[in-house]
Amino acid sequence: MAENREVADEVQRLRAALRESEANYRTLFDRVANPVFIFDRKSYAFLTCNAAALRTYGYSMEEIRRMSPPDLHPPEDSDALRRNLPQRNVERPNVYTHIAKDGRRMTVEILTNEIEYQGCPAWISIVHDVSERSRTEEKLRQARRQAEAASRSKGEFLANVSHEIRTPMNAIIGMTELALGTELDAEQKEYLEIVRLSSESLLALLNDILDFSKIEAGKLDLDPLEFGLRDSLRDTLRTLVVRAEEKHLELACHIAPGIPERVVADPGRLRQILVNLVGNAIKFTEKGQIVVEVEIESRSQDRVQLLFSVADSGEGVPPDKQQKIFEAFAQADGSITRIHGGTGLGLAISSQLVALMGGRIWVESEPGVGSTFHFTIGCGLGTGAGRLQRRAVDLKGLRVLLVDDLLINQRIAGEILLSWRMKVTVADRGVKALAALRSAVQQGTPFQLVILDAQLPVLDGFGVAERIRSDRQLAFTTLVMLTSSAQRGDAARCRELGVDAYLTKPLIQSDLLDAIRTALSRGKARRQKTRPELITRHSLRESRPQLNVLLAEDNEVNQKLALRLLEKRGHRVTVANNGKEALEKARQGEFDIILMDVQMPVMGGFAATQAIREMEAGKGSRIPIIAMTALAMTGDRDRCLAAGMDGYVPKPIKPTKLFETIERLADFRQGAERGR
Repeated sequence: MAENREVADEVQRLRAALRESEANYRTLFDRVANPVFIFDRKSYAFLTCNAAALRTYGYSMEEIRRMSPPDLHPPEDSDALRRNLPQRNVERPNVYTHIAKDGRRMTVEILTNEIEYQGCPAWISIVHDVSERSRTEEKLRQARRQAEAASRSKGEFLANVSHEIRTPMNAIIGMTELALGTELDAEQKEYLEIVRLSSESLLALLNDILDFSKIEAGKLDLDPLEFGLRDSLRDTLRTLVVRAEEKHLELACHIAPGIPERVVADPGRLRQILVNLVGNAIKFTEKGQIVVEVEIESRSQDRVQLLFSVADSGEGVPPDKQQKIFEAFAQADGSITRIHGGTGLGLAISSQLVALMGGRIWVESEPGVGSTFHFTIGCGLGTGAGRLQRRAVDLKGLRVLLVDDLLINQRIAGEILLSWRMKVTVADRGVKALAALRSAVQQGTPFQLVILDAQLPVLDGFGVAERIRSDRQLAFTTLVMLTSSAQRGDAARCRELGVDAYLTKPLIQSDLLDAIRTALSRGKARRQKTRPELITRHSLRESRPQLNVLLAEDNEVNQKLALRLLEKRGHRVTVANNGKEALEKARQGEFDIILMDVQMPVMGGFAATQAIREMEAGKGSRIPIIAMTALAMTGDRDRCLAAGMDGYVPKPIKPTKLFETIERLADFRQGAERGR
């Protein structure tokens, strides 16, 4: 009997412990904040749930035990349930829609695992209501869609505004430049110069605003392509020479030996950075010089990191302002905008562009002494190389006397001449140059070429040239005159003195090479006492081949502008008023190049280009087509190239850019035809 009582007491104790354990479990189960359901592993009938489930869904426990998981789901979840119900899921929740008793819908995440419940196999599902989060995410998605739509509308608006402004600006700037090339009195020239400068300021403002809007929208993109670095620098600095000359500033460009001839980067953005930095240097420098230098910071097998520096002798930037000037609308001095003009966007945009090109930008400056802006960019290595060296091969060993008083100019010109394997002697004064020339004659090793700076102290370059031509022993020496401050009448004076070539700085390698080669070839004419025409940059350009050009442009003013520019260069031009006419004329005639506007009536430029390319299929020849368009937003260049065009020149047309593109594509086509 005692044993039976002990057993009964033990059973009672175990039952009490079990009830206490179940009560504790239930208490903990009901305190879980998320709804929890337990259901049979075979029938899927709910076995129990916690208090949070009853509160959330509005059912009683009796109602829940008569239900199964599909009863909480809308019909559209049935396929997903069939796939997921028999599967364990404890890592990544499944997302469903649940329906409460009152019809309220909830977005839920569910984790499911296998358990034993009251000795039977079961599933346990933990439910997390993410309805509020889903609503927030949907609001964010909707806001993002609205922002993207607004951004697209803004982009389309800016593109249209850009196009509509650039079209008349092209005519204003272009026609003004043409008028400035005609015979004008001083008053007329002054008025037209004001029009030109004001138009270019307005265009620069438009470009800055458009670029800043792209930065804000995260739409500022790069357009990398292979290009000649030296040619690009030449064209960029040439546009700034006039502004430097107006302030009597020396503008020099030094490209270190070993710089690749062709690189892969975005030439338009590089040009924009340099124009901003050099333009600022000119703006804030009243006397002295501005030097642009390019060197290699690092190099790998297929890439190069280039370091550019723009140094001036201007007013400088205080130390506490040197970082601020790279912020939008910020300037070192708030009054500068009133004194010098400008939006304060140039350096901010340049900073963004440099970062996009894989580099950095910084300034070193001392107030009252000057500033040096440095920036680096990453470039791929181009496939073409050595073109200038190949053209200069016949100049190897040529004895040259370089006469210049500035060390930076001696360094720049000297490195160029030495890279062509010439034998170079340097003199920093006119008197020293004459002594060196006479000494070389006496030793039987006369100089074959003299490169003279016009602005030498004491005895200037013109005086040296006059003495050379009046000396019988030196009279037939080839003379090339360089100047950083061209004055009216200088070219005529060079002709009178018998100077062979007259070039303005900054020194451009290709122009210098062409001038030297042409001048040396004319030496025979001088010995026969005939006076050859003076070689200048203009005559060098005019001596290049004349082309048959098809111009497709619907705007009458832009037609006239392009026609005058092309005819002044000696090209023969046929005009088409729309894409359909361009296609018909391309079928009928032989053209070396086509200039194609994009937005034209009847047939646009893209459609006309595609039709011309289809017409050429199977013929083995391809006419270069250049987009000449007011479309100048992000991606417009890519669209033109993808449509089958070979080049892209945005309006307002810069003649140097237009002719550089024409000559590059014409040379490429002629080279391809020779190679066939």
